[in-house]
Amino acid sequence: MGVAHPCTTNLALSATYGHHLPMTPNLHIQLWSYNYAPEPTGIAPVSTAWACAMRDRGHSIEVIAAHPHYPEAAWGRSFRPYRENRDGIDVLRLPLWFGRSSPLARIRQELSFAAIQTAALPAVRRPDVMVVVSPSFPALIPAMIRAKMSQVPWVLWLQDILPDGAATTGLLSEGRAVSAARRLERRAYSRAASIVVISESFERNLLAKDVRADKLHRVYNPATLKANAASPPQAGPRSLRLVVIGNIGQSQGIDELVRMFEEIDDPDA
Repeated sequence: MGVAHPCTTNLALSATYGHHLPMTPNLHIQLWSYNYAPEPTGIAPVSTAWACAMRDRGHSIEVIAAHPHYPEAAWGRSFRPYRENRDGIDVLRLPLWFGRSSPLARIRQELSFAAIQTAALPAVRRPDVMVVVSPSFPALIPAMIRAKMSQVPWVLWLQDILPDGAATTGLLSEGRAVSAARRLERRAYSRAASIVVISESFERNLLAKDVRADKLHRVYNPATLKANAASPPQAGPRSLRLVVIGNIGQSQGIDELVRMFEEIDDPDA
């Protein structure tokens, strides 16, 4: 099955995202997103859809992204940065040390990307505003450095809450690394001009960490694919059925749903 293109398959995306920025022409927006097209799943389609929606509103968009690497870490093994143009959007691709086979390899991958981003700062143009997607969590450091150097506002777009997610999934254990990550988290929340969260639970999490409520903007992630026609309802009694799509169920509390199903008095559930 082919991968649908988020710039063309869902016209509602422009309306979903468009009203959050004014119709100011020639605003140079820099999107810092670890993941971007052509990656077919995860954060990439959402970041790509947002960039296309802003382009359609007349803004100039520049994307700072990693080499395509998700969900297959073997994509694009080049060790050199390069620029490309995707649908009228300039994209700077930066290399990283691929690895997802172990927690150490994943940490190394993210740290390598943050290091390359830092080294590339002199080649990055000054924007009017930056939108920084997290994850990648370590990549917040060069983004904050760039915002301070350029004296421009930046928006933090939280697709995951780290280090909470890293601790939940066992990627990091409580200790110095988690303590350092929590300090970075607090600094990012403090320095960002605005913070976009994708759920009510994210909003509650940040409010519990004393983030100012006026900084928070809840914007749900839209679908990036058109839904197929719904199946007609079946006649007669049906067993309870739950479908979960994704690969990070541990950090999303899916284990609680599994326990709930185990307690249901229905052998077909």
